[in-house]
Amino acid sequence: MTLDPRDCAVFSTLPMVMAPAFGELAELPSGSKRLIASRDGIYLEVRSPAMHCLVRISALGAALPYGNVEPFIRLSAGPVPKALLRQVLERGVMACPNETALAVVINANGDGYSIEDVPIIEANAATVRYTDTLLDDDRLVFDFHSHGHAAAHFSLTDDDSDLGRRGPYLALLAGTCANAEEVTLSARLCCSPFLVPLCVLELQSQGVIE
Repeated sequence: MTLDPRDCAVFSTLPMVMAPAFGELAELPSGSKRLIASRDGIYLEVRSPAMHCLVRISALGAALPYGNVEPFIRLSAGPVPKALLRQVLERGVMACPNETALAVVINANGDGYSIEDVPIIEANAATVRYTDTLLDDDRLVFDFHSHGHAAAHFSLTDDDSDLGRRGPYLALLAGTCANAEEVTLSARLCCSPFLVPLCVLELQSQGVIE
C-alpha cells in the first residue's frame, strides 16, 4: 500500500505504537511525542527538557490484546516547592478582582524553578491578555492565570490559548481568589491538539508539586 504524502506527514508528527505485553517500549527521545495503544485505552506520551508525561486520553470499551502502561508526570528538576506555588497563588489573590497571569519555568541550569512574568496587555475582572511568545517551551512547566472572583473553569478562550503553544506544559488556573483560603484550582496537561484534565491531588501524588 502506498501512503498519501499527507498521511505520511501526519503519521511522522504523531506516530502510534502498541504497548508490548511481554517486552518494553523504546525510550521516547526528548522533543518527541507519540500515541500508545494499550490494553485499556489510548495514551499520549510526550517529552521535553522540562517534563516527561504519559497520560490516558481515551478509554476503551473492550480490552485489546496489548500490554498495560502506567501513567506518570515527571519533572526533570523534581517537585515544584510548596513555597513557590504559594507565591503563585498569592499573585492571583493580590490581583483580584482582576485576572492575572505568569509562568513557572525550570531554571536555565536545571536545578530548580522560578516565576517568570509575562507582559500583560490587558487585565480586568473578565479577562487577561498577555504576551507569551518570549516563554521558552523547553523550560515551561506551569502556565498560570487567575479568574478573579469567578470559578476555576477553563474557558473557550483558555482552550484557544493553550492549543496555541507546542507543549507539553501544565496549565494551572486559580478561581475564587478573594482570599487565599478560598482559592480553587484546576489543572490540565497541554500538548496541542490535546488538553488533558488533571486533578491537583494527582499532581501531588505524581510528585509534580510537593
